[in-house]
Amino acid sequence: MFDLNSFIPYRLNQAAQQTSEALARKYRKQLGLSIPEWRVLTHLGRYDKLSVRDLEKSVGLARVAASRAGSNLCNKGWVKKIVNEQDRRLVEFSLTDAGRENYERVTLLAESTEAILLKSLAEADQKKLLELLDKIEESARQII
Repeated sequence: MFDLNSFIPYRLNQAAQQTSEALARKYRKQLGLSIPEWRVLTHLGRYDKLSVRDLEKSVGLARVAASRAGSNLCNKGWVKKIVNEQDRRLVEFSLTDAGRENYERVTLLAESTEAILLKSLAEADQKKLLELLDKIEESARQII
């Protein structure tokens, strides 16, 4: 008989959902950020300047959600919007000094959460987990 609790796709989804919700609570409580906002903030912290299209691809958000998150971060003063003079439809976002400081805070929260998640795994198991996740992601890309 089919056991959902032994079905790997279900378990991966459950683990991801629980982890994402825990992070969302932390970011919302400590920084007032939504999930799309912290994803945009962390990508801008890594790449410095990204277009809405780049954010859509790298963050996995719909274009409207990426644009809205960027605009919300602009309203907080953490991000600045750069409009292309030749084509005003092309918009890029970049971190402000306040955004860079909050990026550091988000990074610390993320790392402390990851440490809690992984504390029961030996370092070799953590490395193996990443290798296995890479293999699963690669296999998932091949599913029609």
